[in-house]
Amino acid sequence: MDTASLATWFLFGKLICIATLFDFGEKRCRKNLPLSGRGLPIRETIRTISNAAKQVCAAICLQRFCAQHSIAHPKLDSLIEHLWAFASIGSPDEFVKWDSGLNSLALAGFRAKLDGDVSAAVDSELLSDFSSLVSNVENLGMCDAYGADTDGPIDMLLSVFSLLEKHDVPIPSLDAFTASEHNVGWGMPVDPDLLDSWRSLRHS
Repeated sequence: MDTASLATWFLFGKLICIATLFDFGEKRCRKNLPLSGRGLPIRETIRTISNAAKQVCAAICLQRFCAQHSIAHPKLDSLIEHLWAFASIGSPDEFVKWDSGLNSLALAGFRAKLDGDVSAAVDSELLSDFSSLVSNVENLGMCDAYGADTDGPIDMLLSVFSLLEKHDVPIPSLDAFTASEHNVGWGMPVDPDLLDSWRSLRHS
């Protein structure tokens, strides 16, 4: 990818991140969620963990929501597995391949309009919130992936937490993710043993 293309994606990512600041759930989540196990407000704890950890945590939240509300579809399974792969990216070429795969697997996009096949598997009263959940989860990793260092991923994860809280879905403890420290871009691949420990959090 040439420098001009990277710059374009960088600016586009910043615009998307700014837009997420207006998400309805972020303010509610900051007010209601408890302190982390480290004694830090939850926003500050999220700030300390890597973008890969944020993306995996968001994917776990989506898995928990689907399990609790009996939402199942092969397209969701493929998307979630691809989001987990963000934590194993180790080179620019691998990231470009991952990015391309996300484009083909995305189910809600930036407008939170859920794929028709998947929406048919969701109860009508959950559809709007589930669409927002999927949109935040699938866009979180991309937000700062090209080198920005913004609050966009934090705000998206807080919105995800708020939606889980609204629907009584347990939120995973952030303590499990603090071993993967903050980075810029996609960062280094997460240690496989640590990644396996995160997989145990998929079910609440």
